[in-house]
Amino acid sequence: MIATLLLLVPILGTYPLARAGAKWVWALPLWAAALAAPLQLHPFAALPRWAVGILAASLCAKSLDVLRRRPDGLTPGRYLLFCAWPLTLTWNRAFRRRDAAVIVELWRAPLRFGAGLGLLYLGALWDLDRNAWLLSHAFKILEIWLCIGAASDLLVGLMALLGYRIDGIFRNILRSRSVLDFWSRLDVMVHLWLKDHVYQPAGGRRMPARGIVASFLYSAVLHEYIFWAADIGLVGMQTLFFGMQALAAILRLPRWALWPFVFASTTVFMVPMEAVAGEFHRILTP
Repeated sequence: MIATLLLLVPILGTYPLARAGAKWVWALPLWAAALAAPLQLHPFAALPRWAVGILAASLCAKSLDVLRRRPDGLTPGRYLLFCAWPLTLTWNRAFRRRDAAVIVELWRAPLRFGAGLGLLYLGALWDLDRNAWLLSHAFKILEIWLCIGAASDLLVGLMALLGYRIDGIFRNILRSRSVLDFWSRLDVMVHLWLKDHVYQPAGGRRMPARGIVASFLYSAVLHEYIFWAADIGLVGMQTLFFGMQALAAILRLPRWALWPFVFASTTVFMVPMEAVAGEFHRILTP
């Protein structure tokens, strides 16, 4: 109950600040309240605390976008809809119209869910964590891509039925040509938000290296918070992971080394991820 009330604070508080033309710094207490929400849950409920942490961070990001962008047409109804829509962090991409005649995502979602859950079951059936670590690691990367991609497809399809077009979480990842290209396709909504609110203010095209470092540093802090909210023992892994990505991006890792690097570096990310979401494998263990 307390966690829910804390999550409502930035939603209810940002709108009057935006209508009054207040600077974004006035919203800092609102964000502090939201970011405290996962700490109100049971200390051993790692997965719920992780999920609430993601929700809290998303609401803070939306709040900052509204306060910095000061969009036209900011009515209470549109503002609440923007806060409620998943996969949307920037106002300028929240209310784009779409023809819903053919919605590919709605038939693609169950196929992805089925494949992802099938890998989960096979990994548990063969006990890959103990018998084949490398194969287990590959399975888990595919599980995340399939299951989160399926949830994204479902949301994109449902929004299309309502006549709106939102960005999916993935965009043709296999076509990536570089580390930066990979990250622009991996989490589209976060990439667009970072481009507007971190990369451009930190340097943009004038000083791209500084903008890149700032963006990955912000991502590291964000992910540290989310995993810290789930389990304080997981602190540090995200800084290492995103530091590796920033270094590879600045050094312009050659294209032939992209996928070996991505696969190897995700080992660092998967350690805290498995600590949080490993209960799915335990549930499906025969």
